[in-house]
Amino acid sequence: MPLPRIRPTLFARLRAATSLKYVPPHHQSTALGQFTWAFNLYIFGHIFFSYVGGISATSGISMVPTIPPDVISQPWVIYSKWYRRGRDIKVGDVVTFKTPSKPKQDACKRVIGMPGDYVSVVSPGREAEDLGKKPEEGDWANVKSEVFRVPEGHCWVQGDNLEWSRDSRMYGPVPLALVQSKVLGYFTWGQLKWFKNGLEDTKNE
Repeated sequence: MPLPRIRPTLFARLRAATSLKYVPPHHQSTALGQFTWAFNLYIFGHIFFSYVGGISATSGISMVPTIPPDVISQPWVIYSKWYRRGRDIKVGDVVTFKTPSKPKQDACKRVIGMPGDYVSVVSPGREAEDLGKKPEEGDWANVKSEVFRVPEGHCWVQGDNLEWSRDSRMYGPVPLALVQSKVLGYFTWGQLKWFKNGLEDTKNE
């Protein structure tokens, strides 16, 4: 009596079933624990850097000499997110914000005026194409000066290096909602400096 024939697909199924590796329960729990740890770390980092503070690299010379460029490494600023959306910001503070003209670009400038303040506006800073020009050449020589009142819900920002700063003189007052943080200090290779707002309100004697 001939033996029954077994289809090749059945052999394939048996081979696949026997090739499966057994994963002990403690290995499964270890993988789940690592995933949970990584997920919790991500959540903690997101909350910390979004609502507490952190550090960020800077570039450019618009804040010289407050934040000087470094020949070895670019300066890193230390910031606090407590001051998001302009909370407790005062004139004289250095802040980071989203540039109104380029929402994807961050900037770091000093607050010159808060809502209701009057600021004296001088011509915008030089651009790259003005690098080789003399002070009396080009549009830079057409100095303009005016007094501007900062509207409600906005602040006026400018770089400490006025000649080479693109700030509110170009894109106008910055909405306080775009303020991301207050800069507490900076560090470079072998140097650490904390900022202190030395401005004081005038007092009538």
